Amino acid sequence: MNDLSQKKLIIYILLGIVLFGAGTLATYFFLFRGIGAPTEPKEPEPVSENIPGFPEAGPGIGKDPRFAGGNIQPGSNQEIPVASGIRTRLFPVADLASLGTGLSRAEDKIYYFKKDGGELTAFSFPAGTQESLSTITIVGMMNASWSPARDRAIVSYLDGTLVKSFLFKAIGTSSVATLPTGVRSSAWSPTGSSLGYLTEKDGETLLSTADSSGKNQKTIFRTPMRELALSWPLPEKFTLQTNPSGVVPGYIFIFTRASGELTRFLGPLNGLTSLWSPKGGKLLVGSTNAAGKSLSLAIRDSSGKEIMTAAIQTIPEKCAWASEEKVYCAVPRGIPQDAVLPDDYRRGELNTNDRLVAIDVKTKIISGIFNDGGYDMTDISVTKDEKFIFFTDRITGKVWGVEVSQ
Repeated sequence: MNDLSQKKLIIYILLGIVLFGAGTLATYFFLFRGIGAPTEPKEPEPVSENIPGFPEAGPGIGKDPRFAGGNIQPGSNQEIPVASGIRTRLFPVADLASLGTGLSRAEDKIYYFKKDGGELTAFSFPAGTQESLSTITIVGMMNASWSPARDRAIVSYLDGTLVKSFLFKAIGTSSVATLPTGVRSSAWSPTGSSLGYLTEKDGETLLSTADSSGKNQKTIFRTPMRELALSWPLPEKFTLQTNPSGVVPGYIFIFTRASGELTRFLGPLNGLTSLWSPKGGKLLVGSTNAAGKSLSLAIRDSSGKEIMTAAIQTIPEKCAWASEEKVYCAVPRGIPQDAVLPDDYRRGELNTNDRLVAIDVKTKIISGIFNDGGYDMTDISVTKDEKFIFFTDRITGKVWGVEVSQ
């Protein structure tokens, strides 16, 4: 055998040894290590549909692009135990992204608009049945504000770069009335017989009113202040609130229609946000320090005098009044150290992992109500008998209900 043939033979033998060894090793891992074996079937998802990354309960600071972990602000993770004897049942209302929830007059239904297309739907409780009430198509829907009479709503939507609004005049019909283009903020009168709205023109903010059908529109006040939010807590008094920011002092002004006077009600307060009680007798006020941290929540009377400070850290837009003496709030289980509030939350850069509490204004007692799941709760509604609480999970847009019993 010549030298070349002998070298080829040696190479073939070595190659055969390598291939045999690799095959043996692969067989070992397949048989004894389970490589390639079928995976075990996953357990079905829990009924509460907890969001991945959230704890089912207990400490946690939520899931979002910036604040997936890290330190939290002092005092924002205090324990709030569920009150003795309280039992709750969580149930789904809308399994698609929705917005603009509102209770029916009889408080046996919760209304909501589907975010995709704007279809109005009613969920009956405790029966748990669904009913489509309107098939009006609303592209780019932003929000809806229900009248205190609970029979109509102001709907806002985005048309290109323009914010447009209309009045949804009657449940179960397609009757609407258009409002001026560019409404920045709107509010119903205490009884729902009229509505107010803010527009901007020629460097001024205009406060206008109309009846509940959208007719008889008229401007009643002008101011050079811009980027204001409107509330209508008392028949003759409107409140104008500056755009809230944790790093800029905010103000609330009151416009009295009878006298035409504008007076300062609150401020300067950093992070100033607020929510009036149903009859306008009390005001829930949120504020921060000059860095937009250390959230504070207080309740004041209609003159601005402080009634109590609530030892919880949340913002009024995560709360709802059940009566003049009771307010329910979603309270984060922790607020990231780097968060600036309410800025980061309102821009959608922060999600929170909330529990529900009730604040009794008379006794000044804060009671835990619901402490399960991982939901960023907003758009909260509470029945007058306080047996049902509804909220929208801001992460998924889904609507949930909580039945409360004792």
